[in-house]
Amino acid sequence: MRGLPTYMYLSKKEQQLETVAHAYLGGKYPAGIKSQHRAIATVGVDEEDTKTLQDLKFKIARVLAARGYDERNDIDKVLDIIAEMQDIQIELKRIDNVLAALEQYKPDFAKLLKYKYIDGYSSTTAAVALNITERTFVRWHKRAIAEYLELAANCL
Repeated sequence: MRGLPTYMYLSKKEQQLETVAHAYLGGKYPAGIKSQHRAIATVGVDEEDTKTLQDLKFKIARVLAARGYDERNDIDKVLDIIAEMQDIQIELKRIDNVLAALEQYKPDFAKLLKYKYIDGYSSTTAAVALNITERTFVRWHKRAIAEYLELAANCL
């Protein structure tokens, strides 16, 4: 059924579930049904979305139960962990790509974000490493995050 429009094989209710799921996943679709179950939010922006999300989580939970995921053997658990690890590796690669792009035209911003979020430096330590004042660090930090988010949005 791949390649066919969803209206050709999904009911109206299933189409609504799919639409809400796509909206809340934000373009990130994890591999594996357990990862998908964890990725679905439990609370939406309004009551109707919350009800739809809870309905979707319930349906996924039923699929998990029907497939016997509560009683699975160790190899299945390992496969789930590998699938989750692959999702994490994809996200790390995406972060690295965005930071590399940022480094091309704002190297100080890229260093600031690496020091703060990858190396775990405090704001003071990162400011010293960048040879700037803490006040400048605060100003750059806001701009660096804005630049990163803009690049990340364009890299989807």
